[in-house]
Amino acid sequence: MKNVDSEFKDYETQEQEGIVEVKELVKTSEETEDLITKTKSESIHFVGHCWPGASFYADFINYEQILPIWNKFFKNENYFLNSDIIHTWIDMNEPSVFNQPEITMPKNCLHFDGENTVPHYEVHNIYGHNYHRVTYDSLKNRYEGNIRPFILSRSFFAGSQQYGFIWTGDNRSTWEFMKVSIDMLMSISICGLSACGADVGGFFGDPTEELLSSWYEVINFIKKFIIAWCFLSLLQGAFSQRSQKKRTLEFFRTNNEQN
Repeated sequence: MKNVDSEFKDYETQEQEGIVEVKELVKTSEETEDLITKTKSESIHFVGHCWPGASFYADFINYEQILPIWNKFFKNENYFLNSDIIHTWIDMNEPSVFNQPEITMPKNCLHFDGENTVPHYEVHNIYGHNYHRVTYDSLKNRYEGNIRPFILSRSFFAGSQQYGFIWTGDNRSTWEFMKVSIDMLMSISICGLSACGADVGGFFGDPTEELLSSWYEVINFIKKFIIAWCFLSLLQGAFSQRSQKKRTLEFFRTNNEQN
């Protein structure tokens, strides 16, 4: 964390805001022994593979017990020192498990809700919701209630709009996915989760100049309830020529001045 902290201080000096990505890795200890999702045997911790490799998965269904542990993770001395401009991005929190047939936690894994043991298939959607919720409450505790945390989550459920923003996950750089993203965002917004967005330009693949420009044009009309970014597209070379990038930046500058 030392190098990351140093880098983040540089960003703060420049009055920029950073996004920290929270992954699913939880190290076991006596303190967390009973707060990790179990296999169907009830005595063995479930181990799955995600971006960090072999990982334990915190039992976010046990909200009251996991909150004090999460509060410690987000303390100033553990999480970007004393910064108050942290934007937290929670990824893979469905939860995502690469080495399982359905790329998520097995249905027979067991959680504890504070009173009873419940199988994962009964609380799958609530798992990601509670991950979002406990992160929000922990950051509020860090800020002592003076700042509303910014949190972006990939998993959500009814009521997740109380805790932050959501996006629709990995998509592709095709016209079909652009259309589908509009349908999804409209439906999600109607359900009350209006702070939602999709990867503009697609996550997988490289958009053509026409597709990316059209995607941004669409976003202009629904920007009041959408978060949009295409960092990956930029990195992959969607603007490989300086003239293309200059025209795109000029488009945004002109549009922002008009609005």
